[in-house]
Amino acid sequence: MSSWTFEQPNPIERCTIQLVFSAPLPAPIIRDLASLHIQFKRDLPRKIEQQALTLQFGGILGTEIAPPSQEIAGLIFDFVNPTGESARAFVVGPNSITYFTREYTRWNEFWPFASRLLVTASRGVLSSIPLSILKLEYRDRFDWDGEPDSADVNLLFIDGCRYIAEVFRSHWGLVIISKAG
Repeated sequence: MSSWTFEQPNPIERCTIQLVFSAPLPAPIIRDLASLHIQFKRDLPRKIEQQALTLQFGGILGTEIAPPSQEIAGLIFDFVNPTGESARAFVVGPNSITYFTREYTRWNEFWPFASRLLVTASRGVLSSIPLSILKLEYRDRFDWDGEPDSADVNLLFIDGCRYIAEVFRSHWGLVIISKAG
C-alpha cells in the first residue's frame, strides 16, 4: 500500500523563528549585533557582514551606483554543513532577526540555543524599536511512495486537528511533487 514517508527522525526540514520589528534596524544596532558573534562562534562559526549598497537615480548619466557604504546592512552567523548549505543560521535583515536550523530533532534540543541567541540579540533592539511580528515556522517534507495520481494529502492530517483550519483542508492548492526514482 502506498504511503507518505519522511526522513527520520521527523519530517521537519527546517525550523525558523523570526522577530520582525516595526521599523528598520539602524546601522549602529546592526554593528552591535555583529559584535555578539564571539558569544555564539562555537555553534555558528562563520560570520558574514553585508555592506549597504546605494543606487542613485536621475543623475546626468541615469542610474549611478554609489561606492559601498562602511555601514553594515545585514548580518549572518552560520554553520555550513559538508554540502555547503547553511545548516543553522542567525540572520539580521533590514527589520528582522531570524534563527533557523535544518537539523531540527526535538523542541527541547532546539529551544535552549535559539532562545539564548534571540534574547541576547533582541535585547538592544527592543529598547528602541517595538516588535511587530513573532513568527514560528516549520517546513516539513513528505514523499509519496506510490503513483503520483493516487497521492492522498488527507492522510497527512488527523481529522479535527485544531492546528489546521478546515478552510485549508478543503482548499488545498498544494503542489504534489512525486518522489524521483
